[in-house]
Amino acid sequence: MIHYQSMSPGQLLALAPPGWGGALLSGLGISLLVAGLGYLLGLLIGLGGAQLRRSRSLLGQDLVTLYTTLVRAVPELVLILLVYLRCPRR
Repeated sequence: MIHYQSMSPGQLLALAPPGWGGALLSGLGISLLVAGLGYLLGLLIGLGGAQLRRSRSLLGQDLVTLYTTLVRAVPELVLILLVYLRCPRR
C-alpha cells in the first residue's frame, strides 16, 4: 500500500507511478482538445447563423431568430442539462 501523505510534492507529480503527473498531463490534453473542438463548433454555428441572418431567405432569418431567442431565454445550466441528458450513454 502506498502512503501518499509521506510523499513529497515532487514524487506525487512524477510522470511514473506512483506519481500522478502522467494522469494530470493526459487530463490536460483532453481538456484542451475538448475546449478547442467546442471553440470550432461555436465558431461554425456563429458564422452559419450570421450568414443566414444576412441572407435573403426569410426562412433562414426566422430560424436564426428562433434559435437566438431560445438560447437567450434558457439559462446555461438548463442547456447543459438538456445536452447531457440527450447524449447517448455507453
